[in-house]
Amino acid sequence: MKKIIIGFIVIVLLVLGIFLFPKEKQEILEQPNEETEIKQTITNNDIKIIDIDNKKTNYSFIYKNETFLATYTPDNWNIKDSYKITNYNDLVIICEELNKIHKVHGSDMKSYRTPSDMAYEWLQHNIAYSLLPESNSFKQNAKDVDLDPKDQNKTLKEMYENRTGKEFKIEDFLK
Repeated sequence: MKKIIIGFIVIVLLVLGIFLFPKEKQEILEQPNEETEIKQTITNNDIKIIDIDNKKTNYSFIYKNETFLATYTPDNWNIKDSYKITNYNDLVIICEELNKIHKVHGSDMKSYRTPSDMAYEWLQHNIAYSLLPESNSFKQNAKDVDLDPKDQNKTLKEMYENRTGKEFKIEDFLK
């Protein structure tokens, strides 16, 4: 029971840290130890990404007995219903497998995105999806992640401000 409570507290701190702080300021919150480490539930061998139309554009993969659709267009992976996959370490593994098929440029358009920075963006979408009320128009946008150059290493706050042109205020975000 103690491990469950500690694990829950760590998850809450991680969510708050990811939500409030840029990636480079999160190091303290992300130092797992043997009691609090969130284990991955899959391996690379568990994720088989299949080209469903043989056009190198539309793919599917199975995660925990559910089929997910992934669409690739140049420099963009779109994962439908991505909010359903919440384990960060599993997100990294899925992004590793996506990168083996098609890489996505980084925001500088010279480098390529890493699986961990893609998973970080995915996690920002998941946080937004979990926080937003059903009535908020952004919730529909947050349910599918687009892994593209423009959001590399951006926090939820930065993504919101870039999309709306407004200063991020939690009370406005949650309306």
